Amino acid sequence: MKRLALILAFTLGLASFDAAAQWYLFPGFSKKAKTDTTAVQPVTGKEEQVSEPVIGAVSPEITEESAAVEATDTVQYPVFIQDIPETISLSLLLPFESKGKLNSGMMEFYSGALLAARDLGRKGISIDFNVYDCSAGHPGISDWALENTDVLIGPIAYNDILQRVDAIPEGKFAVSPLDAQAVQLVRSFPVIQAAAGSELQMEEMFRWILEDREFQDRIVVVRETGTEAGEYENAVIAGLDSLGINYSTITYGILQGLRIGSEFLSKSSHDGTTRFIIASENESFVGDAVRNIGLLQHKGRQVALYGTSKLRSYPSIETDDFHTVGLRLAANYYADYNDPDVKAFVLAYRTLFNAEPGSFAFSGYDITKHFVSLCARYGRNWALRVDEAFSRGLYSDFSFTRPEGAVGAANTAVRRVVYNPDFTISISR
Repeated sequence: MKRLALILAFTLGLASFDAAAQWYLFPGFSKKAKTDTTAVQPVTGKEEQVSEPVIGAVSPEITEESAAVEATDTVQYPVFIQDIPETISLSLLLPFESKGKLNSGMMEFYSGALLAARDLGRKGISIDFNVYDCSAGHPGISDWALENTDVLIGPIAYNDILQRVDAIPEGKFAVSPLDAQAVQLVRSFPVIQAAAGSELQMEEMFRWILEDREFQDRIVVVRETGTEAGEYENAVIAGLDSLGINYSTITYGILQGLRIGSEFLSKSSHDGTTRFIIASENESFVGDAVRNIGLLQHKGRQVALYGTSKLRSYPSIETDDFHTVGLRLAANYYADYNDPDVKAFVLAYRTLFNAEPGSFAFSGYDITKHFVSLCARYGRNWALRVDEAFSRGLYSDFSFTRPEGAVGAANTAVRRVVYNPDFTISISR
């Protein structure tokens, strides 16, 4: 942890912002009064981080898990006042300890947030950066700090947010950065959900198929026999049926994989493209289905496989196979390592932290940059305008919708990732 403190000090030296962390995160450091710093007035005109509003965002599906999160009948929104602070107070509320050990994922998130603050500081946005440990047995954030925070990111887990949401002062909002389950809290509580859930990815997948489909194409769903239908399989079938999409089905067991090729061939389009969805989360079965779809491509049939983020999480499936089957991935997160901004972030992270940035680091950077930029543009009441601004991050995009009558808002942005035959990857938003 002492090494971390040195890295932190070096990072802060590169940035034009004032940063302060809770003293108990850094053993050997006492909490002292802050010295005066010269604050740089935030840019309130054109911002590079936040673009114009996006029209036609898809509303997230909000479910009510219990009476605690039932929707209120009416919501009285306060009058928007553009109260732009000279220095934006940013607070991260993260669980830095897990089962008695340092939570490396949260340290990655924190490190990514530090880099975002550095980059914003270089653009003239002054930030008072505070970080608090909300792990069990730690004091977390005080009422005074909550009252004086302009942007609050965290806690992480649904249950942690639910336990603390009543303590959020009137007019303040908590950003839920990672747990998509917290979208349930958006309707009744001051929560901004930053992670788009799996339902939105599936909606985008169906929309994509409909846009791509041509007259001679066929849509085929691959299902596994011998197992109970899972949540994903049921959602795929229900979604296709509700949209009235015509499709055929190939159903087989993993042990039949070597003998099922003839059925794949018979149900594929001879002159058009066969567009597949694998309605399973069994890694072995998914890998076998990808292999059979790839064999069709080698036999001269045009194929395309559609899926969600889960599909690329299976380590046993080679990336080359995704290129062979022309994978179309509807994903809430994806980083293009050919993007100059992504390259710059990776190099900076390696230099400052002597490590490779993982998904938490990218998320920490994108989320911090987006919400601090909102505060710099709209002021302390930025949450009342969260659904009016769209931004593209390194790893994820942000386009928020506030369901009718809801207190908070949820991110609906999903990226379209295409694995091309020439082994390149294209990203469209």
